[in-house]
Amino acid sequence: MTLRFGANAQTYNETSDVQRCIALYLAHILNGRLPMNANVYEIGAGTGHLTRQLLSTPNIERYTVNDVSEEMLNVLWHDINGNNRVFRQCADAESAQWPEGMNTIVSSSAVQWFNNPLSLIERAANELPSDGVLAFSTFLPGTYQELLHLGKGLCYPKADDWKRALDKYGFKNIVINSEEQQVNFSSIRDLLLSIKHSGVQGEGGGQTPYSELRKLPLRLTYNVIYIIADR
Repeated sequence: MTLRFGANAQTYNETSDVQRCIALYLAHILNGRLPMNANVYEIGAGTGHLTRQLLSTPNIERYTVNDVSEEMLNVLWHDINGNNRVFRQCADAESAQWPEGMNTIVSSSAVQWFNNPLSLIERAANELPSDGVLAFSTFLPGTYQELLHLGKGLCYPKADDWKRALDKYGFKNIVINSEEQQVNFSSIRDLLLSIKHSGVQGEGGGQTPYSELRKLPLRLTYNVIYIIADR
């Protein structure tokens, strides 16, 4: 897969309805689980769908937004207009140093880009304090199933893989929800634009013959998992 997050930063907010809905639901189920005086690290904040929701929570003391794309962070930074509780980190969170003193790790629709998504659990177990919280959403097998025969898609861990990792590293009060969403499009052009604006380009990109693209169903499937757990 070729990832082109920064190239779509200015249009991402208008075209990422699925990601926005996922972030809204993650924020909803996280309500009541945030620690008092929460020091939050958000992995893959993008243009801030989840960020804006959580910053409205009164017990946020410090919030670090991470993204690999400087362009995405610039859009987010402009929108939050200099909130003095918010700090930024432009880096690959899978390999970057995480902020000291955090007690909450959150991420929405981002950790599937890790080379090893399940490594998030071990890293969070090592970085979080005993009263810390991990909350994230990501995708399960079946996502973008309409494109698999074109050689496009990512390999996602299963729900059982996530549960085993959480148990292995001693997380407790684990809540796991999942849902399948299907988004319909009026044309192949709209479907391809949605994929482009999400930051994903399949291997081969524009080399796929249009005759093959015309055979695609006018929909995309998103199989989403939501996980919240205490350290």
